[in-house]
Amino acid sequence: MTVELALLLVVAGAVSGTLIGTVGIGGVLLVPALVLFGGLGVEEATPVASMSFFFTGVAGTLAYSRTDRVPWESVRWLMVGVVPGALAGAAGNVALSPDVLTGVIAVVLGAAAVRALIPERADRPLAGKDLSSRAMLAIGILVGFGSALTGTGGPVLLIPVMLLLGGGVVVTIAASQPIQVPIAIFATAAFLAYGELDWELGLVLGLAQVAGVIVGARLGDRLPAEALRNLVGIALGLSALTFLIKAVAG
Repeated sequence: MTVELALLLVVAGAVSGTLIGTVGIGGVLLVPALVLFGGLGVEEATPVASMSFFFTGVAGTLAYSRTDRVPWESVRWLMVGVVPGALAGAAGNVALSPDVLTGVIAVVLGAAAVRALIPERADRPLAGKDLSSRAMLAIGILVGFGSALTGTGGPVLLIPVMLLLGGGVVVTIAASQPIQVPIAIFATAAFLAYGELDWELGLVLGLAQVAGVIVGARLGDRLPAEALRNLVGIALGLSALTFLIKAVAG
């Protein structure tokens, strides 16, 4: 690892972690940053990013559990679903071209951005509490698959899906934190099975993100719910643009 690459990992990790801790979305920036500025190929950057989300998931879960904001009743079904989804997504990342799925994700993110920016109450309970366990399981599978396939953390897919279903932004962000852990573990295991992971890069990136998550979670505590919702909408819109560019550029 060169000094330049190490600095990039620290900076990218700190920015990404802060965004994840504040609005739940930030991991989408990692793969493009590693490819454009770190000289890594997509096939190298995706496993590294996936591994790093274990650290952000643990840090974010601890930070949000401290204030009892994680809706564990809904989260447990999501976490069961993400396991087979992440395994399938990691295998698909190795074997398939993800361009079509990337375009679909861009559309979902864009729709959720519009939904988030429409003024309304931002403190409603998570919509998943009104869904059946089978529905939450299906959402978990979808989130796990798409996250591992595209090298993003669970929040970048879970948050837009739950917002489109009418979930409140604060508790949705809290629910998105623990989802990262099983996705990271099983996606990393799958990438290891295919021999596609640089442990050193993943460790440095993950630890850099932990510091950002802690700062971001504290910042999220201090922001009014409506301001937080607007930030989520902006983050979703920028993420949609990133995915759209990625899909078009291949």
